[in-house]
Amino acid sequence: MEVALDYEGLKLIVEELTAAKLDLLMINALCFLIALSLIYLFSRAKKSGELREINNNFNKVLQQQSVLTTETENIKKSLEKDLVDYQIKLSAYHQKSISAVCEIYEAILSLREAAKNLGFSKTDEDARAFIRTIEHFRRIFDYQKIWISNELECHIENVAIDMERKCQSFAAANTREKYIPNLSESRIDQLIEDQEAFYDYLHKEVNAIFDELAEKISASVAR
Repeated sequence: MEVALDYEGLKLIVEELTAAKLDLLMINALCFLIALSLIYLFSRAKKSGELREINNNFNKVLQQQSVLTTETENIKKSLEKDLVDYQIKLSAYHQKSISAVCEIYEAILSLREAAKNLGFSKTDEDARAFIRTIEHFRRIFDYQKIWISNELECHIENVAIDMERKCQSFAAANTREKYIPNLSESRIDQLIEDQEAFYDYLHKEVNAIFDELAEKISASVAR
């Protein structure tokens, strides 16, 4: 009877241990499932956070792109406005330059006509008229030359200076001509040489000089 009890007790103990083992296995399985669920939930939460951060960053990029586009458009409009303003100013400057060149050219043509008149009549009045024309040309040239190129300015000024020098030499020769009886032979030769040089200038040089001047003016205006 004691042996039976011991067997029954042992059996009971074994059954209890088996049940405890199953319970432990169930608990371990449950813990594993809970841990797996926690890992999954953590992974989802982390991924969701990353997605939110990516989405936020993307929205920031879109906002920055929008701001950049707006600023670019504003800069483009500003540049276009500046370009239009520059073109208007350039056009106004070009018109002013053309007007200045025309006025200077008319003045130097008047100077050429005064030189021719001086060569034809050789009177004191024509000499004074030439001086007045020179002064008139100088006033216009000094006032308008800021609107023309340096190259054209120098060329026109050199033409005027050369013409003035030759006319003054011619006028001085005409004045000395009145006193030929009192002049030495060398002075008379110089007088004749100055007069001939002036006539050569009027009839052989001045047309070519003014043709070249007209070409330079046309080239300057066409730029």
